[in-house]
Amino acid sequence: MTATFPIRHTLRGSPAATAVQITGTAAGAAAPLFVAGAAAGPVGAAIGLAASLIAGLIANSGCGQTCIAATQIVNQLEPQLNANMRAYVDAAQRTPSEQAAALSVFDQTFAWLRSQQGCGDPALGNAGKRCISDRDRGGKFDWYRLYRDPIANTAPNAPDPNPVTAAAGQLGISADVLIAGGLVLAGALL
Repeated sequence: MTATFPIRHTLRGSPAATAVQITGTAAGAAAPLFVAGAAAGPVGAAIGLAASLIAGLIANSGCGQTCIAATQIVNQLEPQLNANMRAYVDAAQRTPSEQAAALSVFDQTFAWLRSQQGCGDPALGNAGKRCISDRDRGGKFDWYRLYRDPIANTAPNAPDPNPVTAAAGQLGISADVLIAGGLVLAGALL
């Protein structure tokens, strides 16, 4: 598999960017890497050397397209987890049921990440395994520490609404009227 990694570099004082294209094999086979379009002179040589080193690191990682796919998965999930955490932690009033719901969003999202629809897809191989382990508790990016623990460690500061009060509010009447009506109805049924 061949991967192309475009790198753009603007020389100081020059309005034009120098495009450096690096091509190599994603699996790290013995195919040569080459740099095309590098600027001439010592700056161009430095750009070419840096580009070759980057391409060599990527090519020898044995990752390629599977890393790209795994990265796309987490790049889509992480903003949602951050928004979920911020919505709960930053709320002026937080109820126990809202805390439970926010924790459930994290837990379900991480379960999906581990599933075959996420980074647990066997086709992602080691990239998928690293995708999960790097974000698991104690991992390099530890999503538990970043997005679950702040929710779990931020205590609710408001009680859950009484179900009767909540129902009355949704109906636009006072809870007393709803309770009185329920008592009249219960008496009629007896």
